[in-house]
Amino acid sequence: MLTAWTENSIPSYSYEEATGYLISLLGYLFQITGQERFRHEALRSAEALIESIGKRNGCGRNGKIYLFDSAIVLRALHLLMKTGSVTEDDDQRQAIETMLHLLASTCREMLDQRLGCLAETNECRNEHWSKRFNFHLLKALAHLHAFETETTVQAELRHTAEQLLRQHYREGLFCPVANHAGTNLHAHCYAVEGILLWGDLLEPTWKDDIREMAAVLAQTQTPAGALPNTWPPSDDAILLADATAQAVRIWQCVDAEKFAGPIKQGLTFLRSLAQSEGGFFYSPDLPHTNSWTTIFTIQALLWQHIGADAGWLI
Repeated sequence: MLTAWTENSIPSYSYEEATGYLISLLGYLFQITGQERFRHEALRSAEALIESIGKRNGCGRNGKIYLFDSAIVLRALHLLMKTGSVTEDDDQRQAIETMLHLLASTCREMLDQRLGCLAETNECRNEHWSKRFNFHLLKALAHLHAFETETTVQAELRHTAEQLLRQHYREGLFCPVANHAGTNLHAHCYAVEGILLWGDLLEPTWKDDIREMAAVLAQTQTPAGALPNTWPPSDDAILLADATAQAVRIWQCVDAEKFAGPIKQGLTFLRSLAQSEGGFFYSPDLPHTNSWTTIFTIQALLWQHIGADAGWLI
């Protein structure tokens, strides 16, 4: 399992969502290099993750199940099966297939109820964006669509994605419905990543709007090369490495030549947060070595050498 972060060499809690990202990254590295060590570590993490989830019906922490986290892990395990990373070990294959169907079932139920989070079978009441049925779920819905084979379920997922787009998208930004005046950029980047992962499956107009999304995202970049946590930035705004790495990958996927300047500035900022023992800080203001920031940054750095592949966006 991967922890959320380490601070002063002390690991934090085991984080299922981040472990899902790790499995996807290792699967990607195995796919492009063929090196056995990446496949081995991906399967080792998958086994630990399945054990961590245990008899729960989804992924999360502190007694909560998140639709987003569950979809991230579903995608990671699905990629292992699709890329041939899973051996003919019957027990291993069965464990992964069982977990895939359990997660898919939970995601479908939460989708039907328009829930982003469940806590002890009750809806999460906290208004934090990650707990709501919110625009960041465009990424989760894309992962679910890639897994589903029933056309009726696929159609429902596309319909829901387009509903979220119409409800939350305004002139390049995904915002809460209440005001459309500001947004959390980390969540916004998840939504844009979702559009990239959906590709040609959504209405053609959204494919055109992705260039507007990338251009407006570049406008949020600070002189330091980073993205602030909110837009417009507040007086207490902090510079985020995870959102910056997300933005860099979005620009790499949309038009690496047009956005070469923002990409270079973003990578310069991210490199400034690199740690000698490995990993990247979450922010200059919150200097802990962050797992998902590191994973997003590794892919952004890698894509500068081999080119972006939106289908493998982690």
